[in-house]
Amino acid sequence: MIWKQKEKDEKQKTEKQKTEKQEMGRKASEYPQVYVMKKNAMMRFLRVVLWVMLAFVFVRGVVSCLQRDSAQEARQIIHDFRDEFASYKDDSEELMGFSQNFAREYLTYERRREDDYARRIRPYVSDDLYSQAASLTDFQGKATAVYVKAYRKESYSEDQYDVFVLADVAYEPAEKNGKEAETETEGSIRNRTVTLKVPVYTENGKYVVEGIPMIVNDSMKITGYSAPAFMGTAITDGRSGLIEEAVTSFLSAYYEQDQNVIEYYLTRSADRAKFRGLSGRYGFDKLEQIRCYETENGILCLVDFRVTDAENGSHLLQSVNLSVMADGNRYYIQDMNTKTGHL
Repeated sequence: MIWKQKEKDEKQKTEKQKTEKQEMGRKASEYPQVYVMKKNAMMRFLRVVLWVMLAFVFVRGVVSCLQRDSAQEARQIIHDFRDEFASYKDDSEELMGFSQNFAREYLTYERRREDDYARRIRPYVSDDLYSQAASLTDFQGKATAVYVKAYRKESYSEDQYDVFVLADVAYEPAEKNGKEAETETEGSIRNRTVTLKVPVYTENGKYVVEGIPMIVNDSMKITGYSAPAFMGTAITDGRSGLIEEAVTSFLSAYYEQDQNVIEYYLTRSADRAKFRGLSGRYGFDKLEQIRCYETENGILCLVDFRVTDAENGSHLLQSVNLSVMADGNRYYIQDMNTKTGHL
């Protein structure tokens, strides 16, 4: 009986050990699988991160290249435009200057000085025109171009232009005396305005007057223009007297006083560069008219007044618009412009 019990215990012990071994084997076989799974997941994550980083670097590189190319292209366009504009400006200024210098010599002549006249216009005219120098005028009396200004050009063709030149010419006519001899009349100088249309040909940056200039009547004025009057809410209450006083004091300082006195009448934000005074070159004479209006930005004053020229005592009419700002019961100037109509 005891033996059977002992055999049974041995059998149970053996089975228990066998079960434990199987369990340990099963767990041992599961650990590598779990490790491999965790390892594979980590590698996938690292690969994703790596590819994201590579993609980011690639995109940044492409964007940087595009930006660099765009910036370089923009800089090149700006550079080319500046060169073209400078070249155009230089060519235009040279053409206008050439025509202006020619007009000065062309409109200046003197009796019995035909050779001098031909010599002076020769640097500007074609050979054909130079050969006609003696017949361009009959050299009666004396003319002197005291002012010339080329102000406009018209393109006739790719290489041909008509340049308009305004000139102020002093004429001294010749009259015959009792002996039928021509003499220049002293004290009879008259100034007249002349407008020339000068035909100029250009080639490789050089110029030549290719034909006889034409005397024309030219005007760049807009005809029939009248500046629309400013429409606003006029100030007619007690402020008008204080504003007029402030404006009068400012104008008197602007024409006659030092800069620090002028700035006393300005607001803190006023552009001081616009208020450089005349330091007594002209004197403030009197206020002719002032009209003040309420605006969104403060007060607008349209002012007519007279100043005195210190050189000859002449009284000149002036007209400005002033932006005025209130500070309590005091008024200060914010801005000053020439427009009193079409605001």
